[in-house]
Amino acid sequence: MPYTADLKLNKTWYDDNIVYMDLPYEMKIAWAPDTKIKRILVHKLVKDSLFSCLKKVYNHARILVKQEHGFDKDTDFYNKKTAELLDKLNLDNFGGTFNFRRIHGSKKLSLHSWGISIDLDPANNAQGDLTPAMPKWVVEIFEEEGWFWGGHWSGKKKDGMHFQFATGA
Repeated sequence: MPYTADLKLNKTWYDDNIVYMDLPYEMKIAWAPDTKIKRILVHKLVKDSLFSCLKKVYNHARILVKQEHGFDKDTDFYNKKTAELLDKLNLDNFGGTFNFRRIHGSKKLSLHSWGISIDLDPANNAQGDLTPAMPKWVVEIFEEEGWFWGGHWSGKKKDGMHFQFATGA
């Protein structure tokens, strides 16, 4: 378990399960947008799946760029335009993965405490926002990989930034 009897982080569990994952594209920390990141902390069992989701997000954005600008440009052009599109859609705004904490307003631990969830673009997909801005195709990519989207939850629990690799809220 990620916690001890007194609900503190279990260091042995952490060392055995939480790993760094290289990102398929550079992201910025949502609350410090000048800070760029190239890797994040996740549970070792979701690392490959989460990487796959984010790589598919990148690839889909790249296809959208090629559809808009044509298929005859060089790699540098597509890299730049794909990064610009991810920025425009706020899909490079990282809101968090592993974070040992409780669910807001609850005594239960968040699934972030297990390293099996990720938040993307929190500014435009805040918890409780009934009209999250997460693109439908991003949700579909995550769901095809077996992830659950918090944007399907209702009322104050609705959490459009949040994807998790487990059931429950």
